[in-house]
Amino acid sequence: QCSEDAFRQLVLDGMLLETDCVDPTDLSKLADVVFAKFGTQQALVERLPLNRFRLARANDGYLLLAALFREKVIASFVTLNFDLVAIKALSDVGAIDEVAIIRGPEEHGNHRAHNVIFLHRSVDAPADQWILRTNQIAAAWRDGWEELIALRVVSNPITIFIGLGSPAAVLIESVSRVRAAVPGGTHVYQVDVSDKQHSAYFAALALTDDDYIQMGWTQFMEELSARVLAEQSLQLERGCREARAEGELDDADLKTIVTRVTAAGLLALGVIRAQWMLKASVYHPALEP
Repeated sequence: QCSEDAFRQLVLDGMLLETDCVDPTDLSKLADVVFAKFGTQQALVERLPLNRFRLARANDGYLLLAALFREKVIASFVTLNFDLVAIKALSDVGAIDEVAIIRGPEEHGNHRAHNVIFLHRSVDAPADQWILRTNQIAAAWRDGWEELIALRVVSNPITIFIGLGSPAAVLIESVSRVRAAVPGGTHVYQVDVSDKQHSAYFAALALTDDDYIQMGWTQFMEELSARVLAEQSLQLERGCREARAEGELDDADLKTIVTRVTAAGLLALGVIRAQWMLKASVYHPALEP
């Protein structure tokens, strides 16, 4: 939709003709047309909804992402989007001091154990630094920062691709290189709402049926957080059992209390924990004192 709207504005402003772009729904193809005509993609970027990208509100999936960063479940989150919603979520959940924001090669030195990485740059980057054009996505990344980042990230034991459309060659080829170097050393999953037969990533990554999880972004993050919550519930119950005084609270009472405390989910438990422990942050993880 963003691509179509930008194309319509370019035509109305007399910069392009209706026939200049065969597929205005493909942002990369539109960027190719604009760059070929003007030698810059500035006119296209200016017609994208930049304020929406900067001020987008985090949905539950992104808030859970931030919470899972605080729980030390996720090492790095690499986005191909330009919006800042992941940063907003980190702020909302109090994770800003724990997660590095890497918006391009100029911030490579900021890497930590946990990172949010804008592989194609963010909305705040100069227009001609945005990774938009077909050749940039297909080949220009070789021997560059994008390749370095991709290899570093997919070298982790588990890599999950979520909601990706057209294959990004840097990600696919990096996975292949890591698999060749360390057979069995990394496992790759894909999460998407569409059937696996319609997924270019499923074929390109040579995934098995068990590696493909058919669901949306938010649902997947909810299920992942539910797994973390289940473990925390057991730990909480165990801690209560050890801390109770003799004769106080039988096991059934403890289970009832823990069930009520954890019923609203991981985010709510983190809020409760922060309040109990008088923390300034809105959310407090289980792993910190």
